[in-house]
Amino acid sequence: MHNNNTWSQVKKFDPLIFTDGVSFDSSLPLVLEDRTQIIIEKLNKAFEFIVHYLDSNTLASCALVNHPFNALCNNRLWRVPRFDNGYLYGSLHLFNRFIDLLPDVRPQQVAHLVTQLNLNEMEESLYENVRPYFFDYLIRYAPNLQILNLSKTNFLSTSSLPSTSASRKGKNQPQQRYPRLSHLRALDLSFCDYISDDLLLALAPALPRLQYLRLDSLGTGAGGGERGLAAFADHCDELASVSVRYNETINDGSIMALAKFGKIRVKEVDLTGCAYITDTGLAAMARFNINLQYLSLAKTACTASTAEMFLVGRSARYLRHLDLGYCMDLDPHRVARSLWSNTTLTRLAVSMSVAQAMLDVADGRLCPTPIEFFVVHDVSSETPIQILRDLVAILPYLKHITFTQDYDEMDNYMSFYTESNTPKIRMKPSSVISKQSIREFNLAQHRVIATITNDRETIEGLTLHYW
Repeated sequence: MHNNNTWSQVKKFDPLIFTDGVSFDSSLPLVLEDRTQIIIEKLNKAFEFIVHYLDSNTLASCALVNHPFNALCNNRLWRVPRFDNGYLYGSLHLFNRFIDLLPDVRPQQVAHLVTQLNLNEMEESLYENVRPYFFDYLIRYAPNLQILNLSKTNFLSTSSLPSTSASRKGKNQPQQRYPRLSHLRALDLSFCDYISDDLLLALAPALPRLQYLRLDSLGTGAGGGERGLAAFADHCDELASVSVRYNETINDGSIMALAKFGKIRVKEVDLTGCAYITDTGLAAMARFNINLQYLSLAKTACTASTAEMFLVGRSARYLRHLDLGYCMDLDPHRVARSLWSNTTLTRLAVSMSVAQAMLDVADGRLCPTPIEFFVVHDVSSETPIQILRDLVAILPYLKHITFTQDYDEMDNYMSFYTESNTPKIRMKPSSVISKQSIREFNLAQHRVIATITNDRETIEGLTLHYW
């Protein structure tokens, strides 16, 4: 028979057990209202710490608790509105309702809280389109907007922008100020099919404080090239980061526009896959953009002489990250010799030919470049593992090294290559770079982490927007 004394030790659950340890003494002359008020204040204080981890549905429910909860939840909900979690309607319908409600909401308490909009992959339907005045409403009623992501969308056009004063003024009317999003810092127009030079020319004056600009994968049909990028360089004095990956409209004139506007201090430029850039534009960038910290020249026509300008020239002073992968016109040994004169790079990406040239030039010496993260592209299936050990030996600051392959090991196992090599490859000895040998290398030492990746795994989807 159980002892009933054990049940006397069980105390009533205290709802404040997870707060600051507040305890109430029954002898204190506190009325019930005072105690309730203290509990509410403690709960409001605790909610301030957990509100950052709640999803939008939970925030909408918590906003109905009391006035402090409502203020905190509204702040979170309106700061980064989401349109992808509707029960009955899609993101397009919810965004249109958001635009239509902007003129009617309280400006100081609600509309001015909007700081980030993510409209990525929002598509118009046959029966419903994005409001043509959406950008005009954002300028009017969401002046504190800081981040705008319009990647993979097609509804932004010149008709979306407010009319300029020059288009509606007469000959004798004074010039009016152009409407602006004065606080917008980041704009992403990547993978947009209809971005034209005229649109960028009209958009640039409205974003005077823009710092981060992404114009990735714009085709030649869009026409958003030299004049558009030059307009942002002219009007955006704080422009610091520009990404134009695989942009077919970017040419030497676009790069010279970034280089010759001396009032901007561009620190990050990604030119990956820009096939129409030559040494003329890259040389101008190396000469004038001396504040560069991140530069990607992967899959461009960069030559060894231009690479030297970034490694040991004026632009090498602050440069920390350089990507020279898949540059077919490089002289590997000349680039390797330039690395021995660089003392600033911490992240470097090169092709396998340059990595092999680094070992040839080293001849047992340590590389003075403080490279901590090293990426070697285009590694073949028969690359010996000894190359990994030699690279680790000549790079004293190395922490992480990654090898990338443009094929999958399963291709070899499934005989997608020549039959004569299949038995040899299936054995996969530890003497070549593979997933097995990389795993054994990591287990044998703890100084450097080595990884191997497949370029196919970086493809996010199968539509043309992802290629």
